[in-house]
Amino acid sequence: MEHNKAFYDSLEEAIPKILTEVPSSVLEPYDFIAIIYAQNTIYHGGLKPMARENLYIIGEKHNRLNSGEVFTHIGGHCHEFGHCLGLNHLAGGNQDSLEVDYFALMEVGGMNGPRKNGACPAGINPYYKILKNWVDDENLHPILDDTTGLVIRYDYFNPQYYIVKSRNYPENKFFILKNRLREGFDKYTPNNFDYTGCPEDPNGNQGGLLIWQIEYPSGIHLVLADDKISDHPENSLSEERSYSLDPFPIYQNQQCNDFTIPDLKFHHDQLSFISFKNIVWNDHTKEIILDIDLSNLQNPLQKSVEINFNLSLRENFEIASNVQLIVSNAGITIDSDSIQLNKNSSLQCNGSMHIEQGINFLMGKDTKIISYFEFHATGTKKKPIHFSSLYDNWDGIYIFNAGIAELKNCIIQKSQQRINQFQFRFNH
Repeated sequence: MEHNKAFYDSLEEAIPKILTEVPSSVLEPYDFIAIIYAQNTIYHGGLKPMARENLYIIGEKHNRLNSGEVFTHIGGHCHEFGHCLGLNHLAGGNQDSLEVDYFALMEVGGMNGPRKNGACPAGINPYYKILKNWVDDENLHPILDDTTGLVIRYDYFNPQYYIVKSRNYPENKFFILKNRLREGFDKYTPNNFDYTGCPEDPNGNQGGLLIWQIEYPSGIHLVLADDKISDHPENSLSEERSYSLDPFPIYQNQQCNDFTIPDLKFHHDQLSFISFKNIVWNDHTKEIILDIDLSNLQNPLQKSVEINFNLSLRENFEIASNVQLIVSNAGITIDSDSIQLNKNSSLQCNGSMHIEQGINFLMGKDTKIISYFEFHATGTKKKPIHFSSLYDNWDGIYIFNAGIAELKNCIIQKSQQRINQFQFRFNH
């Protein structure tokens, strides 16, 4: 080269200048080029590790994560080569990326290994592998319905991915489930394999269920079972992480939804309406077993929500005071023992509403049920549907937009409006 290392480091980027000094005949035979300079990697200036198209640059040694000045192992090279393949940092440098640091090659998982020196790096996160068509179709398992007793096994050479999409959002918001143990290059992810984990943790430090939350391109995140980035944030780079950064479950039958800690909310507190329930670790088979609910609502519902998928309420449900539950562009089926609406709350459906026999509606003051399409409440003589007041008179049932109301064997008590509608079939 024509200059010393200090000169190249003084540039904003060294790669363009280096390319002008290397004959094109040297570069042309190769698909990718690694530029490795002597001694320790410099993490600022023109020589900082970076990739540009089919080239990347890095030092012969590195000093990261308290490893000391050691040989730059394969992890650092894999990380920069990943950029050449079009793989970005998972959260674009946002602090949210800290939760996936050691689980992902394209964060600092490239530094995993016995001395955090990159000798045994983490793998590429599932979403990038799927995006690049590096996963066979038979290894992708979309979860389209509520699921009970799903078994997720670990297979290092043939990993299985379970895709759980939120019904309320477009294609770019979903979850990927995977069982991750410690074979091959997974051995040091996210920490030293022989580090003693929390004694109460059923899967200890062996691994377990990873819940990847995808909001591409805004970020790819990992939901941590204990909701902790670190047990010792003041010295997080040097600690051995075990109970923190922990896969699920941290106790048997753990639940994870929009209202647990940790939660499944997307950015800006957007609800996912998904619940992973009864997460169990089988220590004999090293399998994960769980149930999945794709239409999960907080119960009692404490905050107004609008959903865009067909809702089925088959368990007793309560709506808190001053809260609205709105089902837009979809329908609702109610088949539970009781539904309770507290003061000044409402249940609104813009599609068909079906209320099955024998249900008791307990209505607080100034509450209402609103339908913009069809309202069907079909009780029987032995199991009528009751609409009754909790304390004071409640408002009523409203049928808008020339919607149709069909009521059979229904008892409506203490309603100020009873039924306000355009077309009406009534059988009491």
